[in-house]
Amino acid sequence: MTADIDKLISKSNERLKFTGVAIKREGRRLVLRAKFPNKPNGAIADRLNLGWHATPELIKKSEAMARKISGEIDLGVFSWEDYLKDSPQLKKTAQNFNSAPLQNLRPLISPSAESKIITAREWAQKFEKDYFDRRDRNNKSLSTWQVEYHSVFKNLPDEPLTPELLKKLALSTKPDTRTRKKYCMCLGALAKFASIEVNLKPYRGNYGINSVKPRIIPEDIEIARFYHQIPHPAWKWVYGMIATYGLRNYEFFRIDVGEFLKNPHQCILTDSKTGARMISPYYPEWVEEFRLTEISLPNLNPERSNRDIGGEAAKYFKSIKCPFTLLPLRHAWAIRTLVFELDISWAAKMMGHSVEIHSKVYHHWISQKQMQAANQKAIANTSRPMPPIIKPSEPAPMINPYTDD
Repeated sequence: MTADIDKLISKSNERLKFTGVAIKREGRRLVLRAKFPNKPNGAIADRLNLGWHATPELIKKSEAMARKISGEIDLGVFSWEDYLKDSPQLKKTAQNFNSAPLQNLRPLISPSAESKIITAREWAQKFEKDYFDRRDRNNKSLSTWQVEYHSVFKNLPDEPLTPELLKKLALSTKPDTRTRKKYCMCLGALAKFASIEVNLKPYRGNYGINSVKPRIIPEDIEIARFYHQIPHPAWKWVYGMIATYGLRNYEFFRIDVGEFLKNPHQCILTDSKTGARMISPYYPEWVEEFRLTEISLPNLNPERSNRDIGGEAAKYFKSIKCPFTLLPLRHAWAIRTLVFELDISWAAKMMGHSVEIHSKVYHHWISQKQMQAANQKAIANTSRPMPPIIKPSEPAPMINPYTDD
């Protein structure tokens, strides 16, 4: 029985891990542990004795009480007078917790705290602070925050964060889309951070690579022709690097220039979305044709986020009416490595993702024409396996059905 009680307490504390308050069992009684404000007599306190027996029902109510106290501490309205032994307020609160259904416990907040309820936007700010407290604030983490989280959280209203609000915002997006999937993931993370019980997984939908409309990948001849039409020298160099090395649209600022000039057949990225990596050129002849060793960078601040730099690149190529965006250049590089018969694990590593993502995403864009060319090349290979041939003059071997052979 004691082991079961301790398991329930452990599960409650898992849900409370971002609140700063935890439930502990002392003998047969439940207490709350937290960094409480000093008591009226100046004594430092880290424990509050609830005086409740350790039962499954009272553990649930202790969890609700922990959330209430966490909110009061955060808002600076926690008062020991409400919780000290023999306090009329404590007796009233205990009676309310003992008699109220669990779903009605959240409103049991003192009047002084009621006017300072943490809003959804304030929870998002707390989430952001915690996000960067646990990781370095660099181009990679800033880009992830802006693209994945901020794009969702900026739509939160200045209202109390509730399960109904989170569900409503998630369902405001189109079903079975990347946006719906992202909203459910980010809002679910926020709910967990704020200790709000809501399950958004059923609403994620069936978005996947097969849900995306087929992307038109330019042929290599088109890629090479457009290079010579780019008027700006720096953006011309950027285009050549993306086409030759399959870079993301901001990674031209993350190249180890010194190493690249020593050996342009090894492009080393020092800092990117998926960390440092080395890439080979496909085609290697484009290094010379596109004059890639004559490095010329756009007049941009390299300290800007990956998202901002990529946005500037996209804006420029749209302004000169490039017939395709920069992402298809990266897809074309991936497909080219397949035609070159490069091992898929090496191609995935150079692109900065897993083999699963590589085969699922990039092979999805292979056109019928490219598949046919690859098949013809495989069949024309003189070292390929050959079928067994039986000459007409040779009788077929007889098989005796009555033997074991």
